[in-house]
Amino acid sequence: MEFNPGTVEAGIGFGGMFKRYWYIIFVIIFILPSIINSISTAIETNDPTYPFFQLGEKIISADTALDKQITLLETNPASLVGMEKPPSGVYYHIKYYILFFWNVILDIISNIFLIFLPFSIILMIANAIDTTSPAKNWIKSFLIFALYLFVVNTIMFTYEAINGSITLNLSETSNKFIAYGILLIKILPFHGLIHLGTYLISLIK
Repeated sequence: MEFNPGTVEAGIGFGGMFKRYWYIIFVIIFILPSIINSISTAIETNDPTYPFFQLGEKIISADTALDKQITLLETNPASLVGMEKPPSGVYYHIKYYILFFWNVILDIISNIFLIFLPFSIILMIANAIDTTSPAKNWIKSFLIFALYLFVVNTIMFTYEAINGSITLNLSETSNKFIAYGILLIKILPFHGLIHLGTYLISLIK
């Protein structure tokens, strides 16, 4: 077998690129189905800008979308999966779990990656500007990212409240301070991730 240094260098180069940009590569993989669908819609509607707007919307709404996904898993999982869980039948069980993997697990993972995509970009820019303080860049980038999440969550919440599409279970006995707390949770950074965490803990219990 002939030794080809060019092939080795190419392999090392690809490995180095993957190690450096693995997060963005995984984001592309997980949002690929959505990109394909949006491209199909763009062709049908003759609107080449549609995929870019849809991707932008998915990025800024990822935390809120994850929160809604977990709420549906708790209240109406069939609407999220695409079918009711069958009581019997091997074929229907296989179909159910395929749909569960595709429509629930992959979509949740996709939203988790999209939540942190802006942080990855901010950190990449910070490290490019200042190569001497990686720890400081990480802290600064995370604070900027948390502020970004707070702003976009507030905008998403306000938009949905104006449209009347938001639903909050506020009991009649709740005072306004409890209501304020519930509203604050809805706009806090990572509220979708926190909801996911509490849901998984409830499953373990």
